[in-house]
Amino acid sequence: WAALERILYDILYVKLGWELGDEGNLLIAEPISTPRAARELMAQLAFEVFNVSGLFFADEPVLSLYAIGKSSGLVVDIGHETTDVSLVVEGQL
Repeated sequence: WAALERILYDILYVKLGWELGDEGNLLIAEPISTPRAARELMAQLAFEVFNVSGLFFADEPVLSLYAIGKSSGLVVDIGHETTDVSLVVEGQL
């Protein structure tokens, strides 16, 4: 988690230009197989370390469909180690 914290700091404060004390909202796109414990740790990191004012976790398949203007469909996510197939109906897995 320490490495992730350093990466997020660089992305949020250096690349995106966030200023200490004036942090924004954060949208995290997560794979469908993300365990609850990992989500809780990420939320803790976001609120306690980066002081975000808002946090939302969204499923990657749902966001993939929204990106093309759809709310329902079959999403096939082919990655390096896994392939996930997800049926999304009206924005719900």
